[in-house]
Amino acid sequence: MLRDKNLVERRGNKKTGGFRIKFMLPKPDTVDVSKEAGALNEGLSEGLNEGLKSLFAAIKDDSGIQAKDLAESLHRPIKTVERQIKVLTDKSLIERRGSKKTGGYWGSEGGESFRPEVRT
Repeated sequence: MLRDKNLVERRGNKKTGGFRIKFMLPKPDTVDVSKEAGALNEGLSEGLNEGLKSLFAAIKDDSGIQAKDLAESLHRPIKTVERQIKVLTDKSLIERRGSKKTGGYWGSEGGESFRPEVRT
């Protein structure tokens, strides 16, 4: 019955395989916020948790800061800060300038108008 309605699929061979239920969830409705007023901030802040917002604010306040200094000032492990920096870099909110040894992080052109509200 479920096979007839294409709700299950066969996995493996006839001897050792079995059936698996296919889950078909409806696609969520998406809204294009880029056409609305204030879309830059809405699009950039989407998906930023409080930790990312506070890291972004620290970088904006002290341009050129290094990851180790960010970790000390925010009281977070360096690995956590590096992971969060990667998220902000992927979203084009910050960029790295300079060499590995003496370089630091700056707010990028894409994040210039984005100013997160950080609870203290």
